[in-house]
Amino acid sequence: MEYGCGIAGRAAVMTAAAHAVNPDCHVMVTRKHFPGTKTFSLAATLAGGAVVHRTGLSDSVLIFDQHRVFCRDVPAAIFHAKRAAPERKIAVEAGSLEEVPTFVRAGCDIVQCERFAPEKLEELVNAVKSVNPAVLVSAEGGVNGENAAAYARAGADMLVTSWVYFGSPLI
Repeated sequence: MEYGCGIAGRAAVMTAAAHAVNPDCHVMVTRKHFPGTKTFSLAATLAGGAVVHRTGLSDSVLIFDQHRVFCRDVPAAIFHAKRAAPERKIAVEAGSLEEVPTFVRAGCDIVQCERFAPEKLEELVNAVKSVNPAVLVSAEGGVNGENAAAYARAGADMLVTSWVYFGSPLI
């Protein structure tokens, strides 16, 4: 029970920090909870006000930077993913600011930003929204309770984190 309260407490802290500067920003948790606790950890997350990013690999199509080894034409991959799975969101990991407009014009639903500093993320958010305001931007990698407000202030639509799972239990 103490671990669940710790997870809920960290989710609440992070959500409050993000919402204080950007009420439309969502704190979302990854699947990286400790083994054997999926239902428990996700329930604690929801109790703390955060939401679940993806419960499994089939929830969305995610084109990571590593996929470019065999998929060099990302806009074509976005097109084919939308045709093959029209009900799924297509997310693309951004490696640089310069490539983002191409991904947005190709039809991605989410631009995922791994380990971008908040200042760089703000530039990327502006680039995305200038092409298509409906495309979401997620900040991931190193996002936690201490920097959630900075990422939310930068304009992230989603803060994706596993930070809520790893801390002291609430006693």
